[in-house]
Amino acid sequence: FQFPGASNTGICTDRYAVTCSELTPCTRSTNNCSQSDHICVHHPQCGDIPVCYPVPNYNKQFSQPIPTTTTTKLPTKQLLNIPANATWTQNGMTIAGGHGLGDATNQLNGPHSLFVDDDQTVFTADWGDHRIMQWKKGDTTNGQVVAGGNGQGNGLHQLYWPTDTISTGEKNGTLVAGGNGKGDGVNQLNLPRYLFVDQQQNVYVSDFDNNRVVKWNKGEKEGIVIAGGQGKGGALTQLSSPLGLFIDTLGTLYVADEGNHRVMRWTQGDNKQGTVIVGGNSQGAGANQFNYPRGLSFDRHGNLYVADLHNHRAQRFSIE
Repeated sequence: FQFPGASNTGICTDRYAVTCSELTPCTRSTNNCSQSDHICVHHPQCGDIPVCYPVPNYNKQFSQPIPTTTTTKLPTKQLLNIPANATWTQNGMTIAGGHGLGDATNQLNGPHSLFVDDDQTVFTADWGDHRIMQWKKGDTTNGQVVAGGNGQGNGLHQLYWPTDTISTGEKNGTLVAGGNGKGDGVNQLNLPRYLFVDQQQNVYVSDFDNNRVVKWNKGEKEGIVIAGGQGKGGALTQLSSPLGLFIDTLGTLYVADEGNHRVMRWTQGDNKQGTVIVGGNSQGAGANQFNYPRGLSFDRHGNLYVADLHNHRAQRFSIE
């Protein structure tokens, strides 16, 4: 396991000796551990946040230096181990758009999904402008068009209402969820909108008109309701038109609860009731409000990003 900030120095151990759920994050500012018998490392199974690893479980002989190579890192869904009791600032910071509806480089038109890379660069599907926009960290004034932006169409240089994509590299499609007609059975969906695929290739679906999130374990014919499914509403047991999804390495679900103008958290094994982590302060344009949140994502530090559809902006909520 590498030490934080080191490219070729670390410790030698069995990566399966301790599970991620047994480890706690290091102190963010110093990468230290409060426990005297732990050391701060990057665990390959626990995402990008450094964790405190128990000293008795590793070989104190330092690992041999790792050969230095140059690689090009392609964007992937972040693998994060966010503490189940983590909290976020309730007032978001606009990091993209927020200058009204439009197609200027400082505007968005109904943003849908978000992706945040390791450099905290934000990519958003600018639905109404038929383009993908990129905002570099620290530059919230103007974005850059990285795909589309040449009008609505089917040309190789155009997009047509872009929303979100997931690529597996497969050439032929395989049915992984639903396919049994419209309905609310455990083998059915009713207007599926967003997908998330975890490391085990389990598929999570925001089942929009059933007001629930359903998990299909790889190869299964029936799904498991892991959030909502109690009718459309604003109670903590309910969802109202769920959209964007994120699952961390602990199996915690984060979902954009569009109709309730909030983001909810549902911990693994507790499908009865969720927790509001941001929003939920009625529909509006305030820093603590949403106007139909769509997509969501996290950066490697655990900061939350939300595409705020009718406010034509993307908001960042810092982890505390």
